[in-house]
Amino acid sequence: MGREIKDIIIFKDNPWPEGHKITEFVWSGRIEPESGVWFDFHLETEDYYEGDEDYFKGDAEEEEEGDESNWKLIDWKSKITWGNYHSCILSSTYWEEEKGFLIGTKEDKLDFNRLVGKKIIVDPLETYNPEEPAFHIYLLGHDSAADHHIHFYRQISHDEFSISWKGKIAMSYLYDDEFDFSFEANISKAKFEGIFLPKELSVDEAYHLLSQFVKEPQRFQLTMKNDKPCFVLAG
Repeated sequence: MGREIKDIIIFKDNPWPEGHKITEFVWSGRIEPESGVWFDFHLETEDYYEGDEDYFKGDAEEEEEGDESNWKLIDWKSKITWGNYHSCILSSTYWEEEKGFLIGTKEDKLDFNRLVGKKIIVDPLETYNPEEPAFHIYLLGHDSAADHHIHFYRQISHDEFSISWKGKIAMSYLYDDEFDFSFEANISKAKFEGIFLPKELSVDEAYHLLSQFVKEPQRFQLTMKNDKPCFVLAG
């Protein structure tokens, strides 16, 4: 019987089909005055080999032999290779200036009352720009992630939602740009941290900016988080 894991990410066809525990998931928003409200995700996993008794006994399989053209699949299926990189970070905020995805504009305002059931596609393969990805990923080195399908499928409380997140992966750390692999993450209870604002705004300016991109701005309360002004959903 496998371990009971609440929030997991599965990398399809890697050596651990039951997936890996998500140890941290941060969901936040921010307002860019020229465009609108953006959502950011930050996800981290436990060590890939956590709970694998065979790995800790030194019984991880040797590298598979085969046609060199299958080097990607050989690495993908190797516990030894995965163990060299320890764990995964998939994030729009961890390495550099925020990326994320646009969720609310003046023409189509963010409506938390209609968030459940909403499905969003980010960086579809046909328009993916490797110079400006929505999310960066550290997996087997610094790889690439695209074709994200994000589904808010249940509301638990006023600021907590369940999220399904699927996407494609390219092993770009090894100079390959084909999105031959995939992931699927399930976050059963993601708390919305709030919508962060540019600094040095007056209260009136902050609410005016919020009202341009968000429906029912009265549902939000202005506070300070991480030394930044932030609108949080009031209970």
